[in-house]
Amino acid sequence: MTEKKLLEELDQLERELGRPLQIDQPALLHEFHDDQEHEGTLGMKVLSIVSAFIATGFFIGFTFLIGLNSTLAFAVMGTIMLGAGCVFCRRDLLGILGEAFGVALMVCGFPLFLAGMSDVTNTETGMALAALALAVLILVITENKIITFLATVTMGGCMLFLAHDDYGRFGAHLYVGFFAIALTLWVQSEALLLKSSGLLARRYDGVRTGLILALLIGAGYLSDFRFWMDLPRLPNWYASVALVPLLFWLVYDLLKRFNHSQGRVGTEMPATAKATGPVLSPLQRLYLAGLLALLIPTIFAPALSATLLCLLLAWKAGYRTGTALAVIALIYFISRYYYDMNLSLLTKSIILSTSGGLFLAAWALLRKKISSHETTAPGPGGR
Repeated sequence: MTEKKLLEELDQLERELGRPLQIDQPALLHEFHDDQEHEGTLGMKVLSIVSAFIATGFFIGFTFLIGLNSTLAFAVMGTIMLGAGCVFCRRDLLGILGEAFGVALMVCGFPLFLAGMSDVTNTETGMALAALALAVLILVITENKIITFLATVTMGGCMLFLAHDDYGRFGAHLYVGFFAIALTLWVQSEALLLKSSGLLARRYDGVRTGLILALLIGAGYLSDFRFWMDLPRLPNWYASVALVPLLFWLVYDLLKRFNHSQGRVGTEMPATAKATGPVLSPLQRLYLAGLLALLIPTIFAPALSATLLCLLLAWKAGYRTGTALAVIALIYFISRYYYDMNLSLLTKSIILSTSGGLFLAAWALLRKKISSHETTAPGPGGR
């Protein structure tokens, strides 16, 4: 985001509210430029992650090449790298270059430390628990967004393994349901989390991205169980017990907020609406009914509903990276769902064509409504 885009969004918010915003604009712009200076672009973050994993692979390969196989040596090297990484990841120390080096050190030190603990945690479950505990510790002591993102994803991977190890295939459904609830609460409580604690505020973005990816990983696990092991599928609706109500509630909340903003920029709200909150219009109730009809087929395809949940939450938060991840995952899961349907090619084509037409019609209708809403919104100060 650029400074111009930020100011445009503030102006748009003023128009929707119908009154001037009470903000310290110089302080806001100063913090914005400070974040831009220290965080870098998305491409730089991706390159930092990729280079960190490449460096880890080369370093571990080098240790095996020289014949270093002592668990004590691995534990010592891992501890040193993790400690040095925590120091280098401080944004006020060495800037972006130092943070990139710190990310590489921590990514490399993490598996080395776990390898050093292999004598203590000599089972797969013990190793997963050790990795989970270490990821939680790193998340608490490190503020770097890349590290908090990787720590959250690592926690998700460990929890998925433990859930499947303890509860079998049903554990994956528990995992998806848990992370769907966690992600929804995390995004819906954004304002509360950002102002309640500096520790949470500085880790919010990284954890949010990590929760999205962790949920999508679980959804991918459910999308094609036979890819992982040659076993019959478990009935695939268990995770939908959490996913479908969350999706329906989220859309209902968005419609209420949209209706409330319309009441402020348009005509006077009825007295009953002022007393009980925004009332949905008949058209919005029709939207909810249509959404429920669209969600019913996803009950047996929780990967689709999980991805839709990520997409809506990312859109609500204005988070483009999360939106891109959700769109890519949605394309894959729809293709996976299409491939797995036990129907003829003609029937599949008819279903896809009909679904595409319905979605395009819904897009056109929503676009028309949103455009008319933006046109009727007054300028700053209610002008």
